Amino acid sequence: LVRLRLHPCCCAGRAPRVCASVPIPVVAIGGIHRENLLQLAGCGEAGIAVISAIFAQPDIEAACRELREMVRKL
Repeated sequence: LVRLRLHPCCCAGRAPRVCASVPIPVVAIGGIHRENLLQLAGCGEAGIAVISAIFAQPDIEAACRELREMVRKL
């Protein structure tokens, strides 16, 4: 498992190259939230890791549901 700490704008550059160059799953982490999550579409990551995108929200359960639906679009 490779953790790829990236800013979502890196998707067009570094993230796809990293995902294609390693034989193990890559997880995007760092600065990911509902406003930029879909920018990761097509990067090749196996998953994402979020903390504040969930726990900084007033309704944690609703935040989880919304992010889950967005991840399904990746």
